[in-house]
Amino acid sequence: MTSENKCSLCNVISGQRIFDIADKPFLESDTYIAIPSIGPLVEGWSMIVPKQHKLSLMHDYDSAEFIEFTTLVQKHISSIYGNTIMFEHGANHTGSLAGCGVDHAHFHIVPFQHSLIDDLNNSDLEWHSCRANDIPDQCKSMDYLFYCDEINSKNITGSLHIFENPTSQFFRNIIARKLGKIEVSDYKKYPNITSARKTYKNLAIA
Repeated sequence: MTSENKCSLCNVISGQRIFDIADKPFLESDTYIAIPSIGPLVEGWSMIVPKQHKLSLMHDYDSAEFIEFTTLVQKHISSIYGNTIMFEHGANHTGSLAGCGVDHAHFHIVPFQHSLIDDLNNSDLEWHSCRANDIPDQCKSMDYLFYCDEINSKNITGSLHIFENPTSQFFRNIIARKLGKIEVSDYKKYPNITSARKTYKNLAIA
């Protein structure tokens, strides 16, 4: 596969740097990288990305390495930026709106003072509590949204919505509204590279 045919996150994994340090991993394991998110609405917004090209993380949630790496990254971000929330827009079909324009799995860790649970429960979507490693059995091949406030050493438990009609950037839009930044919520139009670069500088471990 040539670089021209790779997705944007595969290009980052292969070492291409469109946005220099904003595209550079600040932590890495054998299977995952942690990078700043492009278009962050808050500084410190980061993503965990599998090195293997896949559409969602539904089969990674029962991986000890994923839980260990995600816990490490979350604690590192929290030590610098404070409380975090975490979520995935789980796409299981190429080109799905659930993927937010990126056909490569990624798990968001966002510095944010308050949980979004009330916002989820007050939305038009149906949510239920779910252990993340049960997502494959519950979703099958359906697209989904998964949200959690914390991780423990053995599992990840949060709230799951299974899409009938996928939408794009669900969590991002909630955060943008709560911050009064809905006019700059589109990460493609407002990549906010300055903030992403600051995120890398603050989180990079020599």
